[in-house]
Amino acid sequence: ASTTEMNRNITKTIQRVSGTTIQWRWYANDTSNNWNQSSTFQVNVADTAGTFTINTTNNTAPKINQNVNFSITLTDADTLTWYKFSYDNGTGTYVNDSAVTLTGTTQNVNVTKTIQRVGGTTILWRWYVNDSVNTQTASTAEQLIVSNTDTTFTSNSTNDTSLTKDEHINISITLTDADTLTWYK
Repeated sequence: ASTTEMNRNITKTIQRVSGTTIQWRWYANDTSNNWNQSSTFQVNVADTAGTFTINTTNNTAPKINQNVNFSITLTDADTLTWYKFSYDNGTGTYVNDSAVTLTGTTQNVNVTKTIQRVGGTTILWRWYVNDSVNTQTASTAEQLIVSNTDTTFTSNSTNDTSLTKDEHINISITLTDADTLTWYK
C-alpha cells in the first residue's frame, strides 16, 4: 500500500542536564528511492530545581540541652553538588552551617543540634541545596517549640528530726530547673 502522507511519533527520555540543547532531524525515502531531510529542530533542556522531602526530626518537643536530629531527602535531576543546613536557635537570626559536598541525584542527609534555649522558644530551620548547573534552592522554613523542663527537688534536709512544741526547725531543699527558676514557695 502506498501513501502520500504519514504521521510518526517518537518518544525519547531526556538524559541530559539543564542548559543542554537537544536537536533532531527527520529523514524520508520514497518509492523512487529519493531521500530528503527536514530542517533541524531543537529544544533546550530546562533547569530542574532541587526538591525536599521527608523533612523530619527525631524529637518534635525537645527540652533544653537535648540533641535533635534534623533529616531530609534532597533530590535534583541535574546532580546535587552541596547542601547547607540553616538554623535559628530562637534568637531570630539564621546561622548557616558550612556547605557539605554531595554527589548523585538523591541523598538523605542529617544534622544534629543541641537545644540551647528554654521552654517556649521557637526553633526554626531550613535546608539549601545546589546542583551541577549552580541552581540553589531553599526549603520552606520548619519549626518546633522547645518544651519546658520539669523542676527537680534534691537535698531535702532539716536541722532536727524530733521536734517539741514551740521549737523552730530549719528546712532546706535544692531546686533545679534547666529553664531557670522564677519563683518558689
